[in-house]
Amino acid sequence: MSPWRSRLVVGESFVLGKYGLCVVRDLLSVSLVLRDNRNETSEVYYVELGEVSSLEVPATAVTSALRPRWDTLSESARQDALDKLEWVNQILTGYRSGLPELARKDEPWAPFAAGHHLTARAGLMAQQLTAERGLNREHRRRVERGEIQDRPISRSTVLDWIRKWQADGLWGLVDKKAARGRQGFNHLDARYQEAAKAEVDRFDGDISAVSLSEVLRRIDARLLKSGHDEVEVSERGKNAYVSWLLEARGKTPRSHRQHEIRGASGTTHALVLRPGQIVAIDATRADVRVISDAFGIAQSVEILVAIDVATRIILALRVVPMSADALDAGLLLYDAMRPFSQIVEGTTVHDWRWVGLPQNVQLDADQISTPGRRPLVHPGPDLQGVHHIPGVEPDAVRCDHGSVFVSQYFGDLLERFGIDLLLSRGSKPTDNAFMERWNETVQACLQGCPGYKGRNTSQRGRRVDTADSAHGEELLTTAQFQARLKRWVGLVYHRTSHTGLELGKPQGVDLTPLEAFDAYLEVTGRLDVPQNPNLLYQFLPIKWGVIGRSGVRFRNMDYDARVLDNYRNAYPGQFRDKDRAAPFFYDPHDVSQVWFTDPADGVVHPIPWRAAAMLKAPMTEAVLKQVQQRIKARGGAKALRRADIDRQILKELGGLAQKDPRRMSAADLRVDASRADHAEAHEAAQGGGDDVLKKWLADTDDDTPMPPTRFNPRKDAWPDLSQEDNS
Repeated sequence: MSPWRSRLVVGESFVLGKYGLCVVRDLLSVSLVLRDNRNETSEVYYVELGEVSSLEVPATAVTSALRPRWDTLSESARQDALDKLEWVNQILTGYRSGLPELARKDEPWAPFAAGHHLTARAGLMAQQLTAERGLNREHRRRVERGEIQDRPISRSTVLDWIRKWQADGLWGLVDKKAARGRQGFNHLDARYQEAAKAEVDRFDGDISAVSLSEVLRRIDARLLKSGHDEVEVSERGKNAYVSWLLEARGKTPRSHRQHEIRGASGTTHALVLRPGQIVAIDATRADVRVISDAFGIAQSVEILVAIDVATRIILALRVVPMSADALDAGLLLYDAMRPFSQIVEGTTVHDWRWVGLPQNVQLDADQISTPGRRPLVHPGPDLQGVHHIPGVEPDAVRCDHGSVFVSQYFGDLLERFGIDLLLSRGSKPTDNAFMERWNETVQACLQGCPGYKGRNTSQRGRRVDTADSAHGEELLTTAQFQARLKRWVGLVYHRTSHTGLELGKPQGVDLTPLEAFDAYLEVTGRLDVPQNPNLLYQFLPIKWGVIGRSGVRFRNMDYDARVLDNYRNAYPGQFRDKDRAAPFFYDPHDVSQVWFTDPADGVVHPIPWRAAAMLKAPMTEAVLKQVQQRIKARGGAKALRRADIDRQILKELGGLAQKDPRRMSAADLRVDASRADHAEAHEAAQGGGDDVLKKWLADTDDDTPMPPTRFNPRKDAWPDLSQEDNS
């Protein structure tokens, strides 16, 4: 029961009725008698009265003649109707309230006294209202801003208000747009709604999309065929309802098919139950400028990240030049499949290192279930020692439609390892919301780096690209920036509670990504991903070449080493059936060498370019193409086959480094990353586990020739690429 109460006094209390204010004439046992502004009386039961909203009317209650529709209106719509009622009352009675009992000092106003024709009084009111509106400052501002037009109120408009009040009372003065609101389609005939839904449901991707008028015709035909030709619906109602149905289904057969499978995808999140089930990857611009070691110029870079959706663990992270290519995406997947460790010694934090099989961080299960523990973060002393970054073999990869992710190379790579590709829909960033959230989270690290340039140009300072010696900050090199990101991931992000980790979480506990990973392993089992140090070569393209007296030739460059001596006179079919060509692993990020697997012992050997010892500039495949184009433009096609081609390449490389330092700076970054990958693969082949990590802390000399590495792939885990031609 409503707690509303009102005090009613005969001759002093007023009630808002159908035609406006009514004065209380008499109080009976179960009802009261009212007199309205038309001098007519009516009896109203007490139970039919309701509370008046906070409007500027002297009423203590409202009758059922207005409720409940009156209650559904906004306050502005009700006040607008009451204002019109005042003007109508003033024209008809001379009193704005319509009642002599509520007369004001200047009422009744002579211009609206009885004796003047109704039309003349309406015209006079129109002039008065137009003048009052012209004095309204807010109205003038809206006119000046172009929001409304300054049209005078006409006499016919005022007469129309009077006619509507006489016909429907106060409700006739309500703006019908405000009264209509959002009615939905409940007023439509149910039979028409059923026929329309049945017709629109036919668009499931198998039939072609048609125009709205054709759909309306088919609905009418369906009703006629079913014997419901008497159904009447307005054209406006038909158009609005069918357009709404078609909008939900989409405009094209492709969107129709997506609508049909929306119960399984599109509107619900996939239930990710274990690490590696779905890995989200993305390339995003780093809002930090870094300095090139070799060229001393500031450059922009991108951050490639792979996130395990189930646990939010960062499986892999690479900093690459603008912009990432397909091989960068493939090597990110390579990093996700191999586990890492990171050593903290005192205040020194070393870079991530490959450690062989994944090792989970030890977790006390009883500690997780302790009530009131929030969040579960390891204390400071636990930061010392080895930190494990797990590696998994993904079931599926979630990414956007970036060219690097839809490339032929990346698609072949996923197919080779049996990994599904889940592409986000266009203009739907929520499909890969994990990466969108990461891009915001990583700002905590980026904003603390020298050279931070803001999220956009409006936030950019003037000294982004220069050293800030006044504050003791120098721009980071690419290697330093990548190491800083990895340290932040290992020591901060992985050990900070994540609000998105809810599945299976004990009540009152906030899990960190590391703890979530370990907790999932308690259910799914240990993830012993089959590892081999030469896993790297499974991610490199293969080129087939005939081994001759001067080695093997790719792109007019000769590669040679002693290990090829036994295969310089290979017979047809020795490596593949159709010819004498042998397979070589080829890294587009460093074409100064290729790699050859000796069939005799399964060892992978580096095969350097004949002039590699004189190479002083970085040489990627993209740089080599540009260099050879310059040579060809100067001396023709034969210039690429001359005996001094090596000397010409070296000379052009030196010239290109002077003319295009930014391109060469990006190439230098790719070459360094490639050599680091191959060096780690070699070092991992020499042993595994934490006992060898300390040996890897010393910097590797890039000029030191890379020793051969043992290649003995597990064919049940990794495919044998020796028979594939990806050149």
